[in-house]
Amino acid sequence: PAWPAPASAGPPSGSKKRIGVIVGIVAVVVVAVVIVVLVLANSSTSGVNYDTLRTGDCFNRTSGPKEAKVDCSAPHQVEVTGTFQIIASSYPGESGMRPQAEQTCTQKAASYLGTHSTAGLEVVWLVPAKGSWNDGIRTVVCGVQNIDGSKRSGTIAG
Repeated sequence: PAWPAPASAGPPSGSKKRIGVIVGIVAVVVVAVVIVVLVLANSSTSGVNYDTLRTGDCFNRTSGPKEAKVDCSAPHQVEVTGTFQIIASSYPGESGMRPQAEQTCTQKAASYLGTHSTAGLEVVWLVPAKGSWNDGIRTVVCGVQNIDGSKRSGTIAG
């Protein structure tokens, strides 16, 4: 009598195809997750140019040239109370802009806060660096932050 052919060592060919499809799908999902994580990481650290911030925006200071704009309901360091343009024929330097920034930003903060208490808050401002000045940027961004530098959540608008 003839003996039957030996059984194959692996799963039937239909099962091999399914395993290959599953492995392929898992690989695509892993690659997609890695791409999403990298995009989110880059967008959260890239930030915005300070001169694009507007009254009512909230942000966290960064060590780089851009600020990390966030929704005011999220923890943040600074809330923008206004902006204005420095008028000068040549770069006045940070110390040269300070008197106008301090006076104008204090006025903008008072107007923005209305009747809200200013206890625990300090007026702050961002001025253009020399490179930005040379690029034509003259914007001063005024804001308020907690005196101790801690973050707050929610707007403080009056």
